[in-house]
Amino acid sequence: MHETLEWLKKAAESGLPEWSPKYRGEESKLKWKGLLDETKGACQKLISDGGADYDGVDVNAYTVLSVLKGEGPGKVVPRGQGSGVILGLYSHGWSHESSMGEERVNAEVRT
Repeated sequence: MHETLEWLKKAAESGLPEWSPKYRGEESKLKWKGLLDETKGACQKLISDGGADYDGVDVNAYTVLSVLKGEGPGKVVPRGQGSGVILGLYSHGWSHESSMGEERVNAEVRT
């Protein structure tokens, strides 16, 4: 998030890369500034809390499942407190490898 905000800040200051052939120079700067402000607003909770609970190499399917099972080195979903979690996983389609215990399965996703 911080890297993205820094990139947007530089784009808003310079206008580069050009937003589009239609929006160049000052108009490009204004477009990037608008996106920077929008992104800051959308990420305000992350900004004020110091960032994501998991980042970098910890962002993967194993970490998601561990957090949902109440396991992990960082914040997790509490166990045994009568709460439920619904998880939806969405893909661009195609075929994705997954595992069930020791058995590996190739799950085909059709769109």
